[in-house]
Amino acid sequence: MADAPIIVAIDVGTTKICTIVGKKTGPTNLQVLAYSVVPCDGLKKGNVADAAATEAAIRASISEVERKAGLS
Repeated sequence: MADAPIIVAIDVGTTKICTIVGKKTGPTNLQVLAYSVVPCDGLKKGNVADAAATEAAIRASISEVERKAGLS
C-alpha cells in the first residue's frame, strides 16, 4: 500500500494536546507512524481560557508529529 491514505487525529484535552498520524495497511488495520503529546494550559474545565496558548500547543503538537513522521 504505497499510496495508503494518511489518517490524522488530534485530541484537545484540558491538560494536553495529543496528535497521532497513521496509514491504512489493510481494510481494518492502521500503522501508527508517529504521535505527540504536548502540555496545554489554555483550557480550564474543558473551556478555552486562553486561545493563544491553546493554539500554540496545537501547533507545537502538529509540528512535533510532522517531524517524527517525516510528513507535512
